[in-house]
Amino acid sequence: MRDTFDLAMAIDLQRRGAPVVGNDLLLRADEHVAVVTGPNHGGKTALARAFGQIHHLTALGLPIPGTAAEIGLFDAMFTQFERPESADDGRGRLEADISGMREILAAATRRSVVVMNETFSSTSLADGIRLGSAVVRGLVETGARSVYVTFVDEIAELGAGVVSMTADIPADPSTRTFRVRRGRPQGLAHAEAMARRHGLDEDTLRRRITS
Repeated sequence: MRDTFDLAMAIDLQRRGAPVVGNDLLLRADEHVAVVTGPNHGGKTALARAFGQIHHLTALGLPIPGTAAEIGLFDAMFTQFERPESADDGRGRLEADISGMREILAAATRRSVVVMNETFSSTSLADGIRLGSAVVRGLVETGARSVYVTFVDEIAELGAGVVSMTADIPADPSTRTFRVRRGRPQGLAHAEAMARRHGLDEDTLRRRITS
């Protein structure tokens, strides 16, 4: 996929007169899972959504967002995105994540497409590494074409079958390029810079509390 983008987001950006940034996503024959890491609001989720949209639109025989694409046939698409907890669901977020992933891994085949976004964010880092690594290894073993977005850098370095992609980090960490490229995780979420940008850093909060 060349210069692809999240179609829904692109429509909104166009209405606001903002530029649309395209990204490339390629999985070779021996590559099964693209693990996408990087700073918050850096384009990770948009790339995952674009991956799913392109497969869906292709299956319908419709034009796709981007300049070029080569997509194989697939038997099913499975998605799992983080959702807020609901009072109607007796399960906690972690239990819901695990249950959903178990169902996907049981049903997916080597001809399936899987998109997972920001899973296990409700648990500790150690558990996020352990659970996320198990899921990605399961996807590699299944052979499904997959995109897995995570805040855990270690998952991007699992080895055979896994491709590491990371959102660019510009010189000013409070800005975003929305470029996502192949490369090792950079280990910088820049949460502090984002907090300053939105007036939620420690100094600003202290001034507001004492004023």
